[in-house]
Amino acid sequence: MPRTRYVSDLTATQSHALLAAQVVTLPHDLAQSTTTVVSLTEREREVMRLCAQGRSSREIGELLGVGESSVKTYVMRAAKKLGARNRTQAVAEWLMLQD
Repeated sequence: MPRTRYVSDLTATQSHALLAAQVVTLPHDLAQSTTTVVSLTEREREVMRLCAQGRSSREIGELLGVGESSVKTYVMRAAKKLGARNRTQAVAEWLMLQD
C-alpha cells in the first residue's frame, strides 16, 4: 500500500479518519495498545483529549491552570509514548487507541 504524504493542515479528526481508512492490520497488538494508553498519565490523557478537540496549547493551559510550555511538555511526552513524531500524529494515534 503506498504511503500517504503527511499533511499537517488536517484536523485531528481528519487525520484519524485518514489513518483508519489506510490501516489494514493493527500497528500494535491489542495488549501493547492497552499498555500505551495506561502508560499515559492522567494529565497527558486530558491534554490529548483537549488537543483532539482542536484546542491550542494556550487554551489548554488556561483550562487546566498551567502554562503553555507545560502543555507542550505534556504533548511531547504523550507523543513519545505513542511513537508519534508531532502533535497531530500523536492525537491521531491517541484517537485510534480510544476506539
